[in-house]
Amino acid sequence: MVAFEVARNATVPRSVSPAELPKEELHSTSVRLQEVIKYDFRLEASVFGIEGRQAGEVLKRCKWPLQRVGGNNGLGEAYHRPRFKRIWVGCSDLPIFQPSEITELNPKPSGYLSSLTQTDIDALGVHKGQILLTCSGTIGNCTVVNKTLDGKIFSHDVIRISCKAEGDIGYLYAFFRTKTGQALIRTNEYGAVVSHIEPHHLENIPIPDPPPMLKKRIHDLVMESYDLRDESNALLEQAERKLYDALKLPPIDRLKPSYFDTSVDLRNYTVRLSSLEGRLDASYHVPVVAAIWQKLKAEADELIMVGDPRISKSIILPGRFARVYVQEGQGAVYFTGKHI
Repeated sequence: MVAFEVARNATVPRSVSPAELPKEELHSTSVRLQEVIKYDFRLEASVFGIEGRQAGEVLKRCKWPLQRVGGNNGLGEAYHRPRFKRIWVGCSDLPIFQPSEITELNPKPSGYLSSLTQTDIDALGVHKGQILLTCSGTIGNCTVVNKTLDGKIFSHDVIRISCKAEGDIGYLYAFFRTKTGQALIRTNEYGAVVSHIEPHHLENIPIPDPPPMLKKRIHDLVMESYDLRDESNALLEQAERKLYDALKLPPIDRLKPSYFDTSVDLRNYTVRLSSLEGRLDASYHVPVVAAIWQKLKAEADELIMVGDPRISKSIILPGRFARVYVQEGQGAVYFTGKHI
């Protein structure tokens, strides 16, 4: 037997009836019998997605005629490269970029390929005016290849789209960025979410065909934004070069850490007892960081920490919290670390 002592002035919460509980928002749609038959009489709701079906209905009510994104009569031609086994090296003339980096303003290569890699490396390069579209993982991320990415090597799982008319580049990119375009890319003809798309998938995606003047206006605005990105990236690289020159720092890949034993093909180094900080795992101690510190101390008159009041007013990290996600328009806009 367990006894509970309740304070004299304590307030006992009243019981809540089921009718007072918040009702979960339900999403519903109608499904044709032939669709059920095609999917082997499966009745799970996930097989027939609502978002993609709603996007299709929106386009049906569009005042302009529809055409296809890909195919013989589509806006562009799409392809990707076959899979290949990559041979990674520390540094080479063949930097390669991953699909997750195409949305970055000034992407950096994820690694370097060896010239011995068994694939047509030249065919991996992308060209100015193409639209890049991720086809696996996070499907639907896209960008326009401008000066910053022109000639860069991307992995096989990025769909390259070459528009037949130059004025359609910005318009098609803008459509891909809309909620309707994203829903159509990520779902099949019945609205079910797919985990991977192929170039021929674009042949089934409809897109409005407005007057050429409107498409050109959208194209010009998109390309102007990418020209400004190129200008920004050029200025950032110029600022970075000036910073390295002022600090007399060589590029980080030229900094050679001092290893303990160079006779073996294994990175090994010594760590002072005062620098261990109770950590004996090798990943905690990075030799190149020590090389950077030594170079800075040798060239700089004074080293100031980021926390110095001359540099920063405050450095904070918000606490963790449980997130309650809601639909758009029902809460506060939220960004994660990958969006910065």
